[in-house]
Amino acid sequence: MSVLLLAVQSMAWAADRSVYLKHSSGMVAGRRSDGRAVIFSPSSAETVKLSLRPVGDGYYLIVHKQADGTETYMTLNGSWNTYFEDDSSTDKALYAIDGNETEMFRLRNKSNGRYLGTDANDSGSNIYSDKDGNDAKHYWYFSDEKDGKQPTLSESYLVVPSDRRQKNEGWGVSLCWWARMCGAWDDAKIDQIVDWLTSPTGLNYNIFRYNIGGGDDPENRNCDLHHMGRGKGLRAEMEGFKTSSDADYD
Repeated sequence: MSVLLLAVQSMAWAADRSVYLKHSSGMVAGRRSDGRAVIFSPSSAETVKLSLRPVGDGYYLIVHKQADGTETYMTLNGSWNTYFEDDSSTDKALYAIDGNETEMFRLRNKSNGRYLGTDANDSGSNIYSDKDGNDAKHYWYFSDEKDGKQPTLSESYLVVPSDRRQKNEGWGVSLCWWARMCGAWDDAKIDQIVDWLTSPTGLNYNIFRYNIGGGDDPENRNCDLHHMGRGKGLRAEMEGFKTSSDADYD
């Protein structure tokens, strides 16, 4: 699911906060044994709370504390990979929180200005620090419980008028059986329905989709003649729109 952001607020606190960092899928961010940042199922043994540590200017360290007290920090590694590493002194280990605490938000890496996210929702999926923030898999939320209630993603939207991603060129529907039925009407009825559909004062229908059925192999090399009409009558066949296998489409 793609998303469009609607209002960006910044949340802040003065001290470490221990939370489950939940992915929009309900999975939990954590540290794999090799240090890789991944998402785990809430029931996984690797699922632990992470600490969000403020460092000023709206940025945070995402801290993983091991059983012996050793700390590692979620860090951009290379152009997109994300690992928990020992060094917290670079911008690659800093993240800003775009959004607010009661909704889903995005985590923006200070080094490259990109967001944390995944390519999949499965447990064990890698977390990357190079996302554009325009997909549900780039969204997160905090929870005090492994299976805490998930906020509604649609509450976190930011409209950017200058950011154009699609263009609506018109509307239409498939010309399938209903259009074939209308084609059997007399000319007056056909003219009337075409006017209703296509007139700017009518429905202004302006995109027509015509289905070219696969039909038979024109040379019937791998099937019997008229096999598609067997048991149904030849009117059930679809034209192939080629007179031979090497001919152009008509």
